[in-house]
Amino acid sequence: MVEKIASRKAAWSLTKIFVLMLLPVALFGFFYFREASRNIRFIEKETHGLELVNIAGPLLITGSRDALDKNTKRIQVLENVLTPGNKQPGLLILTANQPGFRTENAALGDNLRSYIGFILTKSNLILDADAETYHLIASVLQNLPEVYTRKKEIIERLESNLQTRWRDSAETREMLRLAGNLDEALKRMSDSFDHASKTSDDTDFYNQAGEELKHMRVHVAELIALLVNGQGTSGELAMRLYLVQSKTENHFQEDAIELWTAAVARIDARLNSRVIELKRQNLFVSIAGIVSALIAIGAAILMFRNTLVKLDDVENANKIEKSARHDLERMNADIAVLNQDLSSNMQRLQAAQDELVKKGRMEQLGQLTATIAHELRNPLGSVRTSTFLIERKLKGKGMGVEAQLDRINKGIVRCDNIITQLLDYSRTKQISAKAENLDQWLARVVEEAAKQIPTAVHIECVLGLDDLAVPFDASRLERAVINLLNNASEAMVGQGDDPTKFATTKPKLVVHTRQRDGMIAITVSDNGPGISPENLAKVREPLFTTKSFGTGLGIPAIEQIAQQHGGTLDIVSELGAGAHFTICIPTKELNEAA
Repeated sequence: MVEKIASRKAAWSLTKIFVLMLLPVALFGFFYFREASRNIRFIEKETHGLELVNIAGPLLITGSRDALDKNTKRIQVLENVLTPGNKQPGLLILTANQPGFRTENAALGDNLRSYIGFILTKSNLILDADAETYHLIASVLQNLPEVYTRKKEIIERLESNLQTRWRDSAETREMLRLAGNLDEALKRMSDSFDHASKTSDDTDFYNQAGEELKHMRVHVAELIALLVNGQGTSGELAMRLYLVQSKTENHFQEDAIELWTAAVARIDARLNSRVIELKRQNLFVSIAGIVSALIAIGAAILMFRNTLVKLDDVENANKIEKSARHDLERMNADIAVLNQDLSSNMQRLQAAQDELVKKGRMEQLGQLTATIAHELRNPLGSVRTSTFLIERKLKGKGMGVEAQLDRINKGIVRCDNIITQLLDYSRTKQISAKAENLDQWLARVVEEAAKQIPTAVHIECVLGLDDLAVPFDASRLERAVINLLNNASEAMVGQGDDPTKFATTKPKLVVHTRQRDGMIAITVSDNGPGISPENLAKVREPLFTTKSFGTGLGIPAIEQIAQQHGGTLDIVSELGAGAHFTICIPTKELNEAA
């Protein structure tokens, strides 16, 4: 009994494996047939559009309504297939029944030519994937109606203006414009026809159709020549127009309808051959799939019969292996617990090492700060005082040293800012928090800081705390806000003295306050170049900077001030999308929060 159960389990496992092996083949067949069916429906939709266009085109060229009257119901059926959302069937009939082939239907445009273009788009004929079919459609079905209507319009205008000196009037310019449009449409038609012929191997068809196209071009050239060189009396012009019409009109119409009929037949043949080829491929794939499935099933049956004989012994061996594996898993569990303890201890050790490194850096920075403050602050004050006295003595004497003095002052300010950043970061004493209206205080700080920021930067405050009183150290938090404003301004406009070097065309800073999760959030946002992901991961590290000047302590000092308030500094930025720095501090006193 045990052996039979084992065999059944093995057979079931093999069956699942076989099904899983056939699953990719089944999925491939499903997607293949779905795509093939979609392609067939696509071409059949093109065939429906071609049938409609073949009724509208001859109606436009010859004016004969025979095909229209005979196919009224068929037209409605085809239009319902191509435009299922249209509530007014028989659009071609409505268009043809309007005076001058015009209709108020906005989807069709104003005449049969627009209707033809509408059907070409709705049936996807204008997007056919076959190169020859695509260019033949563009040449004949799309451009021939325009060529024919342009020519007819010019003839009508010539006939209506024979009794005036139209060559000297505004009507002349209009007819010349129409002639140019006609010539351009005929050129597009010829170019597309040439492209179609180059992609086809049916030279007989294109030689015959090309002759008809050449005749049409000759007729159009004679008409344009009459228009351009139209001189003499009204009688002479009327006679010349009559000669051109009698010589070309009937031939032009015949050539146009012959070219149209031949092109439609060629396109229809191409579409039908593609449908037949797709169906043939589907049949071949179906037969191949059935044969492959039968072979696979036969092979699977043989494999099952040969394999099930040996699977019972394997099942018994598995029971012994399961017992040994159970013991091994228990040992592995004990080892995993030990590994977790070891990993936890290593993490704590790494954290302790990082803290020691950080403290070592702080001690080094403290010594460096003390040395810089002692060695630079006093000489820097002397330089500032001397520069001020020199400016006063040389003011108005025209000695041309103003630029040099300005660079000295900027250098003094930069050095003073570096010393201030070092001092800010090295301060580890507890803050002196005092509760006051944060929005009012922040508005004053931003107003004062704006005086030191280039005027090209627009600053906007969106203060949302109303009259909420928040405990904070005003001097420390002021340094943090000013550093954020200066960093954002420098990222967008640098020193603000050369607009060509601005990182954004409309630099803007937004200072926003709000309550968030029991904290007060002060956000400084800009629309500058943003921070790259690799730099975003390093900006909190002391001494890291991308500027050609500076200490790289600005952001670490701001974060330290936020932490001294019991809060955090959040940074969100993407390249090309600006940056958002948010200082979050608690709404209660630090000793209360603790």
